[in-house]
Amino acid sequence: MKAHHARLYGSEIFLNLMFYFSCDMLEDYKELMEVIKDYLKLKKRKGVKSAFIFLDEVTFVDEWWRAIKFLIDRGTLRRDTI
Repeated sequence: MKAHHARLYGSEIFLNLMFYFSCDMLEDYKELMEVIKDYLKLKKRKGVKSAFIFLDEVTFVDEWWRAIKFLIDRGTLRRDTI
């Protein structure tokens, strides 16, 4: 995954279409949700319709799936791929 990310990162087109975040230091799903929401705000300001979101080491985050499920259920991530 990291090699793929590095290859795409060099292209200006892909800089707005993808978000990579290392979750090693997050404590819980609430912090993860804040990170994703902050990215989604930035994406909206830049006019990006859909993106790939890479969450490295997300399984270190307690109950990580709760943040993802919440955002999917609300339709917040309907155009994005995680």
